[in-house]
Amino acid sequence: MSNELASLYLNKGRERRLNQGHLWVYSNEIDTQKTSLKSFTPGEQVVVHSHQGKALGIAYINPHSLIAARLFGESPDIGIIRSLIVCTPYQNCPVA
Repeated sequence: MSNELASLYLNKGRERRLNQGHLWVYSNEIDTQKTSLKSFTPGEQVVVHSHQGKALGIAYINPHSLIAARLFGESPDIGIIRSLIVCTPYQNCPVA
């Protein structure tokens, strides 16, 4: 498995909310010419970039949701630690 995260590019001017501390990226804020939502799988980690290419943070993505990405960190070097994810008996959670 590669440690390289995919990139998610925003439409021009859509980074303002993220710069103010908002953690959600809506699907209509994504530049679909640079980033095809169909190329992602739900739960995949991505680096969110402004339209100009500046890295804004790291997020996990759900391409099938109105809230397409949720930021959880500022550095692409920090990923989700799978051992910290809690699964209930009713969920089908992958084993790391």
